[in-house]
Amino acid sequence: METSPQSFPCFLESPSVPAITFKGSPSSIEEALVKVLEYVSGREMVVNLQDLLVRHAFDIGCIIGVGFNPGLLSIEFPENRFHEAVSDTFEAAFYRYVMPDSLWKLQSWLQIGKEKKRSDAWKAFDDLLTQFISTQRHKSKKSVASSGSNEENDFNFLNCYLTGHEITGPTPKDSLIRDNLVHFLFASDGTYNLTLTWFFYLISKAPMVENKIREEIKRHLSMTQVEGGLQIPSNYDELSKLTYLHAALCETLRLHPPVPFEFRTCTKQDFLPSGHRVDQNTRILIGIHAMGRMESLWGEDCYEFKPERWISEDGKIKRESPTKFSAFLAGPRICPGKKVSFLLMKATATAIIHNYNFHVVEGQNIGPKNSVLYQMKKGLVVSVKKRWS
Repeated sequence: METSPQSFPCFLESPSVPAITFKGSPSSIEEALVKVLEYVSGREMVVNLQDLLVRHAFDIGCIIGVGFNPGLLSIEFPENRFHEAVSDTFEAAFYRYVMPDSLWKLQSWLQIGKEKKRSDAWKAFDDLLTQFISTQRHKSKKSVASSGSNEENDFNFLNCYLTGHEITGPTPKDSLIRDNLVHFLFASDGTYNLTLTWFFYLISKAPMVENKIREEIKRHLSMTQVEGGLQIPSNYDELSKLTYLHAALCETLRLHPPVPFEFRTCTKQDFLPSGHRVDQNTRILIGIHAMGRMESLWGEDCYEFKPERWISEDGKIKRESPTKFSAFLAGPRICPGKKVSFLLMKATATAIIHNYNFHVVEGQNIGPKNSVLYQMKKGLVVSVKKRWS
């Protein structure tokens, strides 16, 4: 995959991103997520919460990424080709780590097994994104010709990427645009939905945590009432006041990081702080999931879900070193979308917790899938009950 390394930080650091994110998010919550939950609760149905959040994440990712809402989150539950392709791609990547190189390369050459699924996934990406790119190219050319700048309604990753290159030149190839867009949608498909799925699973076993979050929401947020008596957050600036919710999300990321492990290759001989020599081209496995459960880092209660560990004596969030809390990686490769991810997670968690009670259906085998992402193998089936009459 060929990507432009500065594309994501430049876009995500723009002051327009939080505004456009929240502008798209509440609309999606009100018109899609809350609508589906209202439908489910009214009929006393059970629903796979992970699937709902995956669909919601893709809709929001498309709003921010390409300025288009595909509407995958609806009561009709349309086929989600993109997420299926993403899942197949990450599963194939996982098996590349655990299989001998010669074996997965043979499968790739013969187009069988996981490698065949990976190839089919890339075809699905091409089919899905080609139309997006073609449409946005046409729109961006008209925008540059008319004013040289974008209106707020046209602010999205693809549009900024295209207009930026068309102003400075040269125009990038469609394959480069596609790879950057896939990279962007991969990122939006991960942290948000995986973290929230594990978050709701954890608070279902910790009702005191859930009650504290509800009290904090009631104390700090102004809400907008929508159809059915439901309420959603009306001001994204107020989400920064939700310290305990932020702590609970950090604690979820510590115990269940979206990327459970990471590899790095040593470009030249070096020595670790412990004195161990690392030769050139040696691959180092960074166990992010294991680090979040190390007693030496987090204390004797490291296996407990305890949001309070993230709150200082003066009531503010503790800032842990990214080399200790590595859910967003560290150094030059730290995730540039961290702030946007927390904004989206808080907005969605607030709307759900404030309006609904969840009960995790008993008898489920909750465990991770074989993937480079830490997602539940079969999702999280829950029953939903409305809190307001």
